[in-house]
Amino acid sequence: MCSKRINFKKMMTEMTKYKHTELEDEETSSVNSMGAFEGVTHRQTEIRFHSAPSIWNDRTIIEKFLFISCLILLVIVLFMGISLSTVHHDHESLEGNNNYLDRNNSKYCLTQACVAVAAAIINALDTTIDPCKDFYGYACGGWMKKNPIPDGKSIWGTFGKLWRENQLILKTLLEKSSSQFNSEAEIKAKIYYQSCMDTNDTLEELGAKPLQDLLKRVGGWNVTGHFDITHWSLQDQLEILHNEYNFGGLFSWDVGEDDKNSSAYIIQIDQAGLTLGNRDIYLNKTENQKILSTYVDYMTKIGELLGGKASEVRPQMEAILEFETKLAEITIPSDQRRDEEKNYHRYTIKELNTIAPFLNWLHYFNHGFTQVDKRISIKDPVVVYAPEYFKNLTELIVTLGSIDDKM
Repeated sequence: MCSKRINFKKMMTEMTKYKHTELEDEETSSVNSMGAFEGVTHRQTEIRFHSAPSIWNDRTIIEKFLFISCLILLVIVLFMGISLSTVHHDHESLEGNNNYLDRNNSKYCLTQACVAVAAAIINALDTTIDPCKDFYGYACGGWMKKNPIPDGKSIWGTFGKLWRENQLILKTLLEKSSSQFNSEAEIKAKIYYQSCMDTNDTLEELGAKPLQDLLKRVGGWNVTGHFDITHWSLQDQLEILHNEYNFGGLFSWDVGEDDKNSSAYIIQIDQAGLTLGNRDIYLNKTENQKILSTYVDYMTKIGELLGGKASEVRPQMEAILEFETKLAEITIPSDQRRDEEKNYHRYTIKELNTIAPFLNWLHYFNHGFTQVDKRISIKDPVVVYAPEYFKNLTELIVTLGSIDDKM
């Protein structure tokens, strides 16, 4: 009698490939009792398990290498195709507009604009200077030699030269016949230009009368006579000069977007500029004595042309220079006004009257707003960019006297 035994432990440990269990005879055949089965051979039975076939694993090393090589070549071909397509498109664009390439497909820009710019750069150079020792002289020396500072100019540069060239272009256009203009704005510009050129000698005939009429309207000027101090008012003078003629003086104001709320508009006031521009010119008298003396001479001449006597006009002009120097002293320097956040001071008009009481601010602003049919109240806001200046200006005016004949 035979029995079969399968080794399941071995099947569990091999997992991916299981082998057989041999069938063994546990007992030998008895000739006496099992003679019928004598001479029968017993075979061993095997059970095999195989994993599923794999396309990659069944390949040889050479086949795998060739497959990877083909993929790499395919990627390279695609990349080169895209690159060539892009270059070809750009090349066609450049040939189409011909802005940067000449007919020979040169890599250099040879258009009229490029040639002009290149010539300007070359002419600005001074190749006799070693750029390692003086690069500014090397880069700009040629321009400075060819462009000396014009008469009447203290500084000169490329922007100044460009401005002058633009003025010449405008002059040429404005001197064209009116029949060549197509719009009313162009005709008005020509009329304004002709009035400045005084082609009919109108200004010569009027002489100083227009300016004398203006001085009379603002209360007169003690320099030219016909001045009644009892009828003079700083309030009235500033309202007329600022709001009607847009002249500067003491301070400036306008209506603009609120720095902290761009959707709203608000009144803004600030310190005004000085006649000579830079406050240092007034404060450094020794260094700028020539400029200050020339300024006094100029004002004296204007006073004489308006009807004043030289002996009386010059002391008045010197007093004006002294007053402007005091304004320069209280003017906040530009290097202290770079922080816009610190410059922003919001008040009501009522509060402004307390800070700078030398004017009735509500009356002053409403005088300006009448030109646009608007009125404001004492509670309306105003941004003051230099409150310290207005405080000091009030003290200065009080000290000199708002109706002092020196003003």
